[in-house]
Amino acid sequence: MNSRGVSPVIAVVLMVAITVVLASVVYITVSSLVSSTGSPPPMIFLSQITSDPGTAAYEITGAPESTLASRLFSVVLLVNGSLDEASRIDPLEAGTVGNVTYVDYDGKLTKGDKFTVTVVPDTDYELAVIWRATGDKSFSVSWSEQ
Repeated sequence: MNSRGVSPVIAVVLMVAITVVLASVVYITVSSLVSSTGSPPPMIFLSQITSDPGTAAYEITGAPESTLASRLFSVVLLVNGSLDEASRIDPLEAGTVGNVTYVDYDGKLTKGDKFTVTVVPDTDYELAVIWRATGDKSFSVSWSEQ
């Protein structure tokens, strides 16, 4: 019986091929675990300006110094913890969508812009301004209508 092993050249080629495959698998696994969200969302600040029966109004009191186009943002309304799809404004544009009205004076998200929400008693609300580039909240405000 003749017992010969694999030639040294074939052994080296197989070892290199296995190493490349393993390195590729590790790279793909690690890169899918590490997510790059980029820069954090711009910070927006809202203050309540009125809370009349049936409406709640908020005004932007703080926005980035560099004015950003309002279309770079979206707004969502949660009612009792559930997303009100009919009130989603995406991208953010002046006007009324569902229960949310956005008043914009210059096409940019700036101080003085206003949000008005149509509300009903005994309901919890959250109005969130979303940075569309990452989907992160720039700001949100929660309240309960009594």
